[in-house]
Amino acid sequence: MQFGYEAMTKDGQRVADTLEAATSAEAADQLRGRGMVVFGIRPQQAGATSTPARRGWDVSIGSSTPSTRDLVLFTRQMKMLLESGAMLVPALEAVGKQARKPALLSVIAALRDHVEQGGTLSEALREQPAFFKPVFCSMVAAGESTGTLPQVFNQLSELTLQQERTKKLIIGALTYPTILCSMLVVVMGVLLGFVLPRFAELFSTLHATLPASTRVLLDLSKTLRENGVFLGAGLVASVASGVILFRMPVVRARLSAMLLRIPMIGPIKARLTLGRVLRIWSAMLRCHVSLLETLSQSKSVAGDSSFERLIADLEESISSGGLIGRTMAQSRLVEPVVAAAVETGEENGRLAESVAFVSDWIDEDNAQLVASATRLAEPVILAVLGSLVGLVAMSLFLPLFDLASAT
Repeated sequence: MQFGYEAMTKDGQRVADTLEAATSAEAADQLRGRGMVVFGIRPQQAGATSTPARRGWDVSIGSSTPSTRDLVLFTRQMKMLLESGAMLVPALEAVGKQARKPALLSVIAALRDHVEQGGTLSEALREQPAFFKPVFCSMVAAGESTGTLPQVFNQLSELTLQQERTKKLIIGALTYPTILCSMLVVVMGVLLGFVLPRFAELFSTLHATLPASTRVLLDLSKTLRENGVFLGAGLVASVASGVILFRMPVVRARLSAMLLRIPMIGPIKARLTLGRVLRIWSAMLRCHVSLLETLSQSKSVAGDSSFERLIADLEESISSGGLIGRTMAQSRLVEPVVAAAVETGEENGRLAESVAFVSDWIDEDNAQLVASATRLAEPVILAVLGSLVGLVAMSLFLPLFDLASAT
């Protein structure tokens, strides 16, 4: 297969040409064997002229964006290689050889190219904002400045793995209720769209006197059948509008504030957000990132206007010489025991350790809280499903019972 490439020769000249290789990785190895610095490689159609390639291996066209799972894999592999004594560029090359998703391979290749040309890894990470968030970049920058990059990737590995576990916990908790709600919609659709019309014909033939609940259901069924297209279009438009509105920061902030005030959902959401923020603090403080930068970077992780205001208050408190534990104690978003533990660690000079302990405790407690909420929601949804189906069945058979008793 023919690949077009752009590279720099040993004497500093920039060249663009083509070469034959089985894969883009093999083509890059050939060029490095010639002592060249590779800027970009991409497949070439037969007879096509060489054009400058973009930075890194151009293999991500048409591929999906790297996911959180890819980030977990990347950090764990980098942790293993760096702790075993591998240098940064060979470590990135080894991770690149293990990558299977084209988008991830492109990202790793861009990182390696940047480091090969004398740049720092943190600078290369900041050039990939869709994959590496500011928190990630700040931790790597701190590791580079203190010479503790292996330890930083150890912290990043634990952080990303915990975030993936929390994500799976939430998805797992929502799966069964979602299935039950979907069954409710399907069952009611079948009853209103197919079962009720048959009974309507029967009642009309028998000239039965219908109870109020039966008339309401028959009218609803008729409305759905006659205006199904318009109702479906309205539903699609409503969903699309909801998605667009949810992407607006103002709407998302108000929705988040509303969720926090809902009796059962609010405390769960607050605990999950607090656990995520504290986990970020623990990882960044252990990597010797300054407290002010840790607080600043954690704002983007919170994803909630209420917590962003809390973090802003903490920044102001630190800037004026106060303690974040005391400021946290004044917020309804933080439990007193959590604020007290943070304040104790802060006073004893062990803030990173106390935040790590609290974040572990909150993560364990959150897992139990989500599981309990799920167990409580399941029978409620089943009860609603049974009640609705029972109401429909009773409304259908009551006229038949009246006719049978009249005869």
